[in-house]
Amino acid sequence: MSLPKPCQQLSRDLREAAALLKWASIDLLRIAETLLTQGDETGANEIMTMALNYHDMEVKLLSYSDEVGDGKISRAEKQ
Repeated sequence: MSLPKPCQQLSRDLREAAALLKWASIDLLRIAETLLTQGDETGANEIMTMALNYHDMEVKLLSYSDEVGDGKISRAEKQ
């Protein structure tokens, strides 16, 4: 059974946001690696914490997208 258009768009939007967070976390990890090689362990750890938080949110958004696909979350039609 196909999802209504608003739900399809919601699922797509959630997946796109998750992908943006994924790439942002990869960029942050590269920055953390640079800081670590420069001897800034404290700064690297702070950046790595941010990257892990982005990853956690990415996982949540993908889970929400799956729930949209399963019909557990829906978006109403615009009125």
